[in-house]
Amino acid sequence: MGQEYVGDRHLGIPSLTLGQGGKGGGAHSLNEWFDPTDAYLESQRTYLTILALVGVKDVSSPLLEER
Repeated sequence: MGQEYVGDRHLGIPSLTLGQGGKGGGAHSLNEWFDPTDAYLESQRTYLTILALVGVKDVSSPLLEER
């Protein structure tokens, strides 16, 4: 899941790119394709990842340290 986004790394801003779901290939070419089957699952995984990282009041502690 996810890849590091390097665009703002030089500014010292940590960042993460989370998946979009579905399957695809040939990105940015004439043969690019995308199959959205079950793509909604990635949105759910992304939401749960965010909740785990920041925590949920009275439910779970955040995995990230407060800065």
